[in-house]
Amino acid sequence: MNEEQKRKLLELEIKLPDGYHFSNVDFEKDDVEIITKTWKHSSPGDMEFTRAKLRNMPYSLVRDSSGFPVAYEMIDSSSMFTHQYVQPDHRGKGLGNAVERDLGQKCIRQDITPFKAVETYNTEVLTASDRSPYWIRWDYDGKPINHMVMARQRSAKNH
Repeated sequence: MNEEQKRKLLELEIKLPDGYHFSNVDFEKDDVEIITKTWKHSSPGDMEFTRAKLRNMPYSLVRDSSGFPVAYEMIDSSSMFTHQYVQPDHRGKGLGNAVERDLGQKCIRQDITPFKAVETYNTEVLTASDRSPYWIRWDYDGKPINHMVMARQRSAKNH
């Protein structure tokens, strides 16, 4: 995100559909568990790491009229946007864009330049990001940069 895109994003008024509102994580309820369990890359032990990120780093969360967390996104320890998720029954209403833009504003206000990685198979999000006035793709010789992340499972003897 360049400086002009940051300025435009900060000027944006983010509107949610009726029945939804931005909120904070409730650490006394099961918000952290809901958020952790919906992350496709989560593994055992991630609950406390998620809790620490949510307590100490910017995030965005939207609740429905019943108070259930239906859309959220946070940043990881490198400040990269991660785990944007919208509950299936609430998709197609712009909530994913809303949490991403809200998180972007929060990061910019804390002098963090918003950036994200999108899986190469997630063509819908890649296309939307390319069309967005708030994102610019990092390139290497005119080609998108691929960032590889590999997970490794530890054996019992390595613990």
